[in-house]
Amino acid sequence: MSTQETKKPKLNRFYLSEKYDENRNISFNLKRAKVDELINFKTFKEGVNEFNRIAFTLEGNSRVWFHKDGAFRGSATPEKTAIMIERVTQENVKDEDAIEFINREKLIDVAPVKTKKVEPKPETVAEPKLQKPTVDLNKEVTELIVYIEDKETKLPSEVSLDDVKAETKYEFVPTSVKWTDDSVVVTYLLRDGDTESNEVTSVIRGFKAKPTQMRTIYRHFVERTQWSKITYWLLSVVFVIAILCIIVLVLHAYGLISIPWSK
Repeated sequence: MSTQETKKPKLNRFYLSEKYDENRNISFNLKRAKVDELINFKTFKEGVNEFNRIAFTLEGNSRVWFHKDGAFRGSATPEKTAIMIERVTQENVKDEDAIEFINREKLIDVAPVKTKKVEPKPETVAEPKLQKPTVDLNKEVTELIVYIEDKETKLPSEVSLDDVKAETKYEFVPTSVKWTDDSVVVTYLLRDGDTESNEVTSVIRGFKAKPTQMRTIYRHFVERTQWSKITYWLLSVVFVIAILCIIVLVLHAYGLISIPWSK
């Protein structure tokens, strides 16, 4: 007699995170797990609406995780995000406060603290089975090489969760980003199905230095007044007359000309 196996529904994971530019203008990045494409939206509502649109075209269940200040705040299904958008619109919530608002109003699901349930094992004699080799995700995550694409062209403050990358066959999940003047502190974990590793922290350096502020020195010209112009011309006339007098005296001394009042 054959037994029918029940398959767990496929879960499509999405991540919606805040992103700030160098002028601290906020926008939102939407990314689907295991898909390289990243879509940026100017407002929170645009990002959530795009998640809903894509989710209804996919097979299985879909859920979006929200990130604020580099950390997970909770997740929601398309059904909950519809209510969420309605509340955010009614309350006229600003984009920079949207994720904090939906968390405070309990419009998203927050994962409970994981506890291990201990159950008594029945004493049964099982036939030896060919077991799949277990993977030590905690070891794998400590050996990861984590990097940020084109970091030489970015300031540390311009880095978001979506910029953090790693080469691995498992799902790489950055959970928080903190910025210093010349480095970025990244916290991340690995996920394999329902199994997760411990969180690990790495420091990444080598970013673009902050540009020094250019100093400009101006030369100030004083505009001549009407009286200064008259003085200038008088001095010029006096100077010309003095030169002419000197020339006449020299010519008189050599006897080339005579001066009537000199006799």
